[in-house]
Amino acid sequence: RSGEFALKSFLKYQFPALSWAGLIFFLSSLEKIPTFKFFLSPDKLGHSFVFLILTFLTWRAFKYQNSVQWLKDHAILFAFCVAVAYGLSDEFHQRFVPGRLFDLYDILADAFGATLFIAVHWLFKKYSKAHQPADSK
Repeated sequence: RSGEFALKSFLKYQFPALSWAGLIFFLSSLEKIPTFKFFLSPDKLGHSFVFLILTFLTWRAFKYQNSVQWLKDHAILFAFCVAVAYGLSDEFHQRFVPGRLFDLYDILADAFGATLFIAVHWLFKKYSKAHQPADSK
């Protein structure tokens, strides 16, 4: 029964983060990826959005695992570090893909997306605490 619970927990919390990272790797392996028209740089907005989602999914994976308590306690920090490190490794990987190259500005856009998740997470926590009923504080 505990094995079944562990599998369900993995599929719910860790698998989405791993799947998203796999999608990023797949897309960065393509010589050319589909783009969308934005008034700002679509590439940098895309990087920021994709890494905001990666940071959220990674935070969720760390926060809702029960194997390593310090990882659970510091999930937001580790999610940020993993996202930025993954962005760096993704850019390194692109050096070996025909038609792609290493771009420092992409790494900065990735880090911005990770930072944006932290800001949204902080605001959500702050707003949630401020609007709790008086007897639950």
